[in-house]
Amino acid sequence: MAVSAGCSDDTASDGNLVSQPTATAGPDDRTAADEVEPTMTADPVGALSGAIDELGDSYRFDHAIVTPAGQRIEVSGRRVGDAFEYAVKAGGTTVEWITVGPRGWIREDGSDTWVETEVESGGDPLGTLATPRAVEWGPDGLLAVYDASALTPGASGTVEVTVTLGDRSVAFASTAGGMEILTTLDAGGEIPPVVAPS
Repeated sequence: MAVSAGCSDDTASDGNLVSQPTATAGPDDRTAADEVEPTMTADPVGALSGAIDELGDSYRFDHAIVTPAGQRIEVSGRRVGDAFEYAVKAGGTTVEWITVGPRGWIREDGSDTWVETEVESGGDPLGTLATPRAVEWGPDGLLAVYDASALTPGASGTVEVTVTLGDRSVAFASTAGGMEILTTLDAGGEIPPVVAPS
């Protein structure tokens, strides 16, 4: 994902969400028309929390990772209540997952058959992204700080993530462990229900 983000080995003194000093901005500093970035005098923590709250419990999500070697990994799907349906694409193959309540199903690449399996909980990225260590206004919008290990297993230190707020949508962009990461969540429009395979 295209970002101006970086890593730091600094850690916060506690795990609480911390609001950093705000910058002032005038009307000319607002983002493009298709975004609804609040003015930079607004509380950054409240701006992010409010945007996440607007998503509710039903939204589409796209999560793309580009490794240092240029390999692209994509996770795309939707959440409706406590049900999820998403596909993982990597190395020319696609694996699909459905989770409805306590039950889960998987469909391997090239197969027409859903097979019941243990519930897979790794598809929806919002759980991690909703709880940064700190949030402040940056030159291009919100900057949120996360534990690097929460975004990239095995990574250390912290990661700055550029956050773009849209109309019932939120985009998170960062570079961590040499990987470019872009996650978009969008609650706009009609989102079809997720149903268990028959």
